[in-house]
Amino acid sequence: MLYTWKASAPIEFDMHTEPDQGGAAKSDSFEAGTKGEGHGSYIAPYAGIHGWYWKNTNPTESVKITLQTAGFYSVAKMFAGDPEPSEMPVQDPPPPPAL
Repeated sequence: MLYTWKASAPIEFDMHTEPDQGGAAKSDSFEAGTKGEGHGSYIAPYAGIHGWYWKNTNPTESVKITLQTAGFYSVAKMFAGDPEPSEMPVQDPPPPPAL
């Protein structure tokens, strides 16, 4: 997967995974810290949940996060404190222009 994300203000983040076998107890963190943007590539080391956790620590300012990804996956979900995750749209990129 290739990814880029940008926040409207610096934000705490953690790019991590939870394997299908073991859940949160076996979670691995690949990058964490505080910043306003990130980009790179990621190859999942095993089946499971792979993604980001973002936390706004400024109680007086809302933060908007924009995430773009490309890769070989068919499902994307957002876990935002609800009991069930929300399905996010996954779509193929448009074809290149004809020459």
